[in-house]
Amino acid sequence: MPHPQNPHARRALSTTRARWTSALSAVVLLVVGGCAANDSSAEQEKGAHATASLDDRPSTTPPTEAGSAPLPPLTAPQPAGAGVSVVYEIISDIPALPSVTYVDGNSAMQQQAPATAPWTKKFVNNSTYVILGVSAQTEGNSVTCRIAVDGQIVDEKTATGKYALVICAGPS
Repeated sequence: MPHPQNPHARRALSTTRARWTSALSAVVLLVVGGCAANDSSAEQEKGAHATASLDDRPSTTPPTEAGSAPLPPLTAPQPAGAGVSVVYEIISDIPALPSVTYVDGNSAMQQQAPATAPWTKKFVNNSTYVILGVSAQTEGNSVTCRIAVDGQIVDEKTATGKYALVICAGPS
């Protein structure tokens, strides 16, 4: 065996490995290809066609025990009841609000700019997973946000200071 420290020997060794890898790959391909060819020729001799049809696709219906009905397909859960009634409120010491950002009845982020205090937004959220949030900034010195769900206050915060920013979030 050539010495591994010799660069010429290493090159010869890697070339020999590459040849063996290529030869082994070719043999595997010939064996697999020959087996596949024998299987398809045997089917053709029996009168079977080698082309696939739609009936050959695997079933998407899970197997069932004898006497039991097949399982229905999975579907997303439907909202229970009429949803939740949500009220967002923003109160400030002056009416000018540069912006109010909130999560709407479809759990999507919305922004109203500019807005006027007192600001109120009422809606029903029918989402399976309700996301609630409202934020506002004032040009005054005090701003309060409030979230009520089905008549119950779930969050209320006040921020003070010039250009105060307040954020309220509801439980999920």
